[in-house]
Amino acid sequence: MNRNEKTLLPPCSIEVDRTTWSLPNLVAHRGAGFLAPENTLAAFTTAKEFSCRAVEFDVQLTADGELVLSHDAKLGRVIDGVGFVGELSAADLKLLRVRNPRQPQQDSVPVCFLQEAVEACNSLKLAMNMELKSIAGREEELAERVAEFFKKTQLTVPLLVSSFSVECLTAFLNRSPGTPCGFLFEDPKCDWLALARKLKLQTVHPHKDLVTPELIETAHAHGWGVMAWDGRRRPRSYGAQANRDGCHLHKPSRPVEGDFLELLFDEHRSGGPEQIARIGARAEGLQHHKTRSHLRRILSLSFG
Repeated sequence: MNRNEKTLLPPCSIEVDRTTWSLPNLVAHRGAGFLAPENTLAAFTTAKEFSCRAVEFDVQLTADGELVLSHDAKLGRVIDGVGFVGELSAADLKLLRVRNPRQPQQDSVPVCFLQEAVEACNSLKLAMNMELKSIAGREEELAERVAEFFKKTQLTVPLLVSSFSVECLTAFLNRSPGTPCGFLFEDPKCDWLALARKLKLQTVHPHKDLVTPELIETAHAHGWGVMAWDGRRRPRSYGAQANRDGCHLHKPSRPVEGDFLELLFDEHRSGGPEQIARIGARAEGLQHHKTRSHLRRILSLSFG
C-alpha cells in the first residue's frame, strides 16, 4: 500500500440501551459499506476483521418475492444495472455485481440474499440489525416474507428489525410479535412516542437533528433504546447531545457518553490529516482497546 492510499474505518453505527436490546458496542452500517461493497458478504467479513460484533443491513423484495440485500431501490449506484431492484427476479439479480463506489479499485462481488447474510452472521457471530426497505404497496408482502423466513431459520446471534414504514413494522409484528423491533423517523411532527407504545418497540431511531435530552429521557423512561442516524453526505460536527445509546456521527466533536463512538470518514468526508489527528487524539479516551488500535493503524497507513 502506498502512502497516498487511504484506509477507511468501517462505519460503526449503533450502541443501544442494554436493558432493552443487547447489541454489541460497535455495529457496522450496511456491513462495512465504506471498506467493502455495502450489504454484501464481503462487507460482513470486513466488519468482523475490524472487531465489530454486529452489522446493520437493508432487505427488500425482488420481483418474484425473494429477500435481497440492497439499500437503494434503484440500480446503478452500487448494484450494476438499470431499473429497480424490485423489478428484477432473484435469478436476474444473481447475474449482477455489487461495487464499492468509494473505492472503485476494489473487485465487485455478487449480490447478497438474506439466507446468505444470516448464514454468514451466524458463522461470524455478528448480531444483526435488519432494516426493512419497503416499496409502496408491498409492505404486507415484505413483512410476511421476512416473518416466514425467520420462523424457518435458526439464529445463533441477536436480531433487531427496524423500518421507516409503520405499515411494514405493524404487519411484521403481527406475524412475529416476539422479535425486537425499532422505528426510524425524521419528521419532527412524527408521534413516535404513541407509535412505540402501540407497537411495543425495543428501540426508536430518530434522525440526529431530532435528538434532545428530553427525547432520550422519555425513551429511557419507557425502556427504549435511542439509536440516532444521519443521512448527510458532507462532514458536519455533531456533539453527543447527552445521548447514551448511540448515533451516526460523520465528524464527531467528542466521544459519545457511554461505550460507543462512530468514526465515519473517507476521502470525501475527511478534513485531512489535521482532522484525523484530532479524531485520533479524542479516540484515546475510548475504552474499547481494539477501536483505539485500529484507529492508530489507520492513521499510520493513511498519512504516515
